[in-house]
Formats: sequence, structure tokens, C-alpha cells
Amino acid sequence: RLHRGALAAAGEIGFITPGGWQEPLAAGRRGPLEQVIGAEAIAARARKAAKTHPDSELARRLKQPGDHTDAAHVFAAAQDGDPVAMAIVDEVAGVFASAIAPVVLALAPDAVVIGGGIARAGGVLTLAISAQLDELTLVPPVVELSPLAQDAVITGAVHLALDEAWQLADRAGRGLAGGERMDGPPTPPHGRPR
Repeated sequence: RLHRGALAAAGEIGFITPGGWQEPLAAGRRGPLEQVIGAEAIAARARKAAKTHPDSELARRLKQPGDHTDAAHVFAAAQDGDPVAMAIVDEVAGVFASAIAPVVLALAPDAVVIGGGIARAGGVLTLAISAQLDELTLVPPVVELSPLAQDAVITGAVHLALDEAWQLADRAGRGLAGGERMDGPPTPPHGRPR
């Protein structure tokens, strides 16, 4: 079961403060964890590593024209066994696992599902995060990537809006005013999935 939390704000792990973070949160900016290991940060690590290791598979991939992001090249090169890219993935996984380990220890979830653009990383990232969580937690959860990737937020918002619409329609059908409590979940019309 998905845990939504107060005001449906659960899961905003990008705002976890990773170890060593010194900057105050700035309005309109990405959260600290996302700034440290999000796609832009991974791309910056990749470009720096490619300069240091110009003969690496990662450096070769970064020189290719195309519409792939630098972060996508990191995960593809790591999947192919490039040690430079694998080091970046391990670093990202270490920061991520260290940031969420206290939450995993406190809540003991069955699974951690990663959404956003980073969810396109593939198994190389989940394996690295899982290995790190094995070292940091008592009962490590399954680490999965959301098939929705960066569409997770908009898809969730649409589903929340639909749920609210069904509740309003159900209240109207039962003659309830907007603020009255109804017993049980809303009943969608037959043939309409929830």
C-alpha cells in the first residue's frame, strides 16, 4: 500500500539533507538530495570524470551526438561495465542509500520505488542502491524504479484529481454536502477502473 502521508507529501526524498550538506534551502530550488545526486549532478560528475579519463567508455559516449542526457550515458556505460561510470553509480547509490537508510530503519517498508528522471537508470542503479542498503539497514527493502519515471508526479496528480471527482460525484449521488463524512470509499460507475 502506498503511504501518502500528511497532505500527500510523503516520498519527497529529494528534500532529505545528505551528510555534509551546508547550504540553506532556497525557495524554488531543488531539494538538497536532488542537487547532490539528481540528473544534473550526475551529468556534472560524468563530464568531470570524462575529462580525467578521456579513454573511458563514458568519455566516448559523452562525445556522441544525440538526444541522450549525460546521466543516461553514465548508466548505459556502467551497464556495459565501464569502471569510470560504475564509480559514479556507486557514489550516487552510496549518497542515496545513506540518505534514506534512517527512513528505512524507522518505517521498514517492503519496497522503495524511485521515480523521476533517475528512474530511467535501469538495474545498474537499483543493484548498487540495494547493495548499499544491505550494509546500512537491518531489513533492506526491495529497490525498484517506477515505470512512470518523470511522469510519476503528473500521473499521481491526475489520479488524486480523479479520486476527488469520484468522491464529489458519490457525495452528490448520496445527497451529501461537500463537508459531510461518507462511510466507505467512493463508488465509481460500473466498468470504470479505479
